[in-house]
Amino acid sequence: MTQPFDIISRALKDIGALEAGEIPSSDAAQDAFDMLNDMCAQWSNENMMVFYKTEIIFQTVQNTVQYTLGPSGSVGASFTGSIAGTTLTVPVDGVISGAITMGMTISGTGITAGTTIVGFGTGAGGNVNEGGTYTVSASQTVASTTITAYYERPLTIESAFVRVATQQGGSSVAGGYLDYPVAILSLEE
Repeated sequence: MTQPFDIISRALKDIGALEAGEIPSSDAAQDAFDMLNDMCAQWSNENMMVFYKTEIIFQTVQNTVQYTLGPSGSVGASFTGSIAGTTLTVPVDGVISGAITMGMTISGTGITAGTTIVGFGTGAGGNVNEGGTYTVSASQTVASTTITAYYERPLTIESAFVRVATQQGGSSVAGGYLDYPVAILSLEE
C-alpha cells in the first residue's frame, strides 16, 4: 500500500527538488506532508472527492438477510479505545464486534463529531478483532471509552461474497473456506 512518504518523495522528484535515489530530510518530508494534508482538506472543502477502495469484513448472523450501511446501519464495529492527538489506540483485546478500517466514522464519549479513521498505524485494518493504532481526522484527547464505528454509504459496491469455514469431522479446517459470491443488483433490479 502506498504510504504518504512515497507520494511525497515522488512529488519532490517530479518537481526536481530531489534526484533519483535521494530521500527528503525529515523537515522537508514533514513540510510536504503538511502540504499534502492541506491540499486534501482544501479538496474536501470544495466538495472534491478523493476516491479509495475499502474492504468491509462483517460477521453475518444466521437467518438475517438484510444489512445496512450508514450511521444507524447494522454493519460497523464496536471497540474500546483512546485517542491522543490524531492517534487512536485500540488494545489487542479491545474489539468487541466488527472490524476497524479506513473511512469509518467513529463516535463515543468525548469524540469530536465527524471524526473518521484516515490511516493505519500498527493496526492492520480489515481484520476482525484487530487491535493497534490508527490515524483519525481530528486531533483530540479522549480517555479509554467504548467507540462505535460505521461506514458511510459507498458510491458503489463492486463485489461481495459470503465466506463459510469448511468443516471436517465436526470441526473447522484451518484455512479452509468456501466463498459464495453475492450478486450486486442495480436499483431497478
